[in-house]
Amino acid sequence: MQRYRDDDRLLGIEVMNEPGWKVSKKVFAREMFRTLRERRGRVPLTVGSTSIANNAEYGRWGNEIAQFHYNFVKDRPTYRTMLSRVCLCRDALDMPVWLTEWQRTRDGRGFTAEPKPGEKTPDYASLAPTIHEAGVGNFFWSLMVKPAWVQPQRKNGVISGVFHEDGSVWSVEDARAIKAMSGDATFDGEERPEWPEWAKA
Repeated sequence: MQRYRDDDRLLGIEVMNEPGWKVSKKVFAREMFRTLRERRGRVPLTVGSTSIANNAEYGRWGNEIAQFHYNFVKDRPTYRTMLSRVCLCRDALDMPVWLTEWQRTRDGRGFTAEPKPGEKTPDYASLAPTIHEAGVGNFFWSLMVKPAWVQPQRKNGVISGVFHEDGSVWSVEDARAIKAMSGDATFDGEERPEWPEWAKA
């Protein structure tokens, strides 16, 4: 906090990612909020959340940005409905509301279940227009092409990301869909839907 609490490059300082519903994690996150609030500066404090509903509790701790995650959804209509409800919450809250993790549509068989073969790779274009239309501030997962962070997904061969290290993209359609969220859908680059060499092993 001494180093970053007034850093204008930061949109927020995340106290913890996804304490969720587990009591021990919530106790830890609450105490971290207390400690960071005592040392706070201009940068708002926040917590990564598995659900917009969690933010009701986080607000009592001093949360200043309501975050929520929704990485995999069965279809666009379900996502659209969820976003419309989030927008109602956003309009009622006196703080920014951000979707800070999203990835693609995928058959709903559980977060850690093995996806169908065609659903193991990035497909940001499946959700980007819906999110843009809702007008919710958002961060997609993730910029660089790499194996999934969650171990069961990684073992199942799931990969995420947009760019390879050489600047080529996994999917031109994904790159254009994400860029279109800024109002400009033009993207000219090489498409290479291949696992990165460093991750093949």
